Amino acid sequence: MTHHVMLDLETMSTKPNAAIVAIGAVEFNMEVRSIGKKFYTRVSLASNIEASRDIAANTILWWMKQSDEARAEITSVDNRSLLDALLAFNNEILNWLPPNYFLWGNGANFDPVILGSAYEKFGFAIPWNFRNIRCYRTAIAILPQQEYIKPTVAHNALEDARAQAIHLVKIWR
Repeated sequence: MTHHVMLDLETMSTKPNAAIVAIGAVEFNMEVRSIGKKFYTRVSLASNIEASRDIAANTILWWMKQSDEARAEITSVDNRSLLDALLAFNNEILNWLPPNYFLWGNGANFDPVILGSAYEKFGFAIPWNFRNIRCYRTAIAILPQQEYIKPTVAHNALEDARAQAIHLVKIWR
């Protein structure tokens, strides 16, 4: 059985070293068309600043235009440090999956790259095989006939990852 994880990040920039304010991931299986375990954590913006992660004014302005619910998720007072969030993600993923899982991002050059650069910032090995990065954006461009699944809360990393995984499973039918 092939194992897949849909990753979604909420960030404060679009650069590879963007500040990460939330990490969401959903395990899914295309063969049996199911959604499995979920991971979600909010990340402290202050810890990103301490780690010299990028923050862009245009992204801050974009966040100011998002829903109150989406903004509340990234400004919560109980957010983890970036280091703690990376360790938690690593522990969850390694407990869920065999080593050769596929990691999907909404842009193979966005979510996986940003998360990977955060691991490297702290001197950690990236917990996925670079050959197993997959692009959700490419899949929907190739098979656009399947109606898009909207997340319950837009720009919530877990809800976006879940909606993207469900959509991808439906595309693969």
